Amino acid sequence: MVRPEPMVFYASEGDRSWISLSVEMEGFLPAKVRVELSDAGPIFREVYLESTRSLLLVCMDAVTKEKIPDVSVVFLWKGKDGSGSFMSPRPIVSGPAGDLSIGIGQGCGSIEVVACHPGHAIKGFAIDDVETIGDGGRIVIPLEEGLEVEGIVLDDDGDPVPWVNIDLDRIDGPDFIRWMRPASLQFFDKVPDLGKTGIDGSFRIEGVPRGKYRVSLFQKDYYPDPRNEPMIVAGDGPASWAGMMRKGAALSGVVIAEDGSPVPGAQGILALHDGKGRPVKGFSKVFESDESGSFEVRGLAAGLLYDAIFDSRDGRRFLGTVDPSNPPAAWRVVLGDR
Repeated sequence: MVRPEPMVFYASEGDRSWISLSVEMEGFLPAKVRVELSDAGPIFREVYLESTRSLLLVCMDAVTKEKIPDVSVVFLWKGKDGSGSFMSPRPIVSGPAGDLSIGIGQGCGSIEVVACHPGHAIKGFAIDDVETIGDGGRIVIPLEEGLEVEGIVLDDDGDPVPWVNIDLDRIDGPDFIRWMRPASLQFFDKVPDLGKTGIDGSFRIEGVPRGKYRVSLFQKDYYPDPRNEPMIVAGDGPASWAGMMRKGAALSGVVIAEDGSPVPGAQGILALHDGKGRPVKGFSKVFESDESGSFEVRGLAAGLLYDAIFDSRDGRRFLGTVDPSNPPAAWRVVLGDR
């Protein structure tokens, strides 16, 4: 029997202390165990490792079909019916033939992959039914050329809007989902579909695959014009796009407790939702009450009904709705128990 050498981390808080064990062994899933320490004597703890089955990933150019070496891949697999999940602790790199083998749990139901390679766009890729592939099965990851896009954001008067956060969402193909953006930023130090305008309202984003994209705009003092057109990235030179943001309405008030005292540091969210209950990108506003409990929000779309959520630091809450074009006079948001 091979006994792996665990990585041990010691930590303490007050009169409690513990060690965290990280055990990794080829052919098994990594295991993490936390053991409380005491004066009772030596501590013995059995750690059970789950054996893995292998999947072969092959990285290939989507156009030329050539296999691509030196592709860095991180992955996340989920158990059947969405139960349990595991993310690779570090990137795995494809070999000279563009292939790499990953180990997944016996109960794996689906797998999601982020692949990064210089000269290609960062790829988000998902397989929903791993059971049909079988042990040692082959999955092709098609990598696309990364292109440059540029654009400008103007306001109602035609003036540039600075410091707008740009978010590109693929309409005609697979898009980054859930964990992929933070994982891409953590392991590869970039996210290919996010950008920001400068002082002149312009932006430039590199590494975007060909396709059709919805452009979402976020700026605390504006809301996006719903008539903004999608961006088309065709590959015949940098894709150019122009969009508009509107100044909108302002809303102010004060957050108070049930006894009438002001509540500083309460976090507020005003959000629009579509017919399926999903937040509409670019319209939500997040803010905080000041020391006197007062707040002011700008860039709201008048005539639309926003869901309002306020939470205090000690767990009290307010839920309601508000129309910025017809706000309550001297709006007093009263927080109560959840």
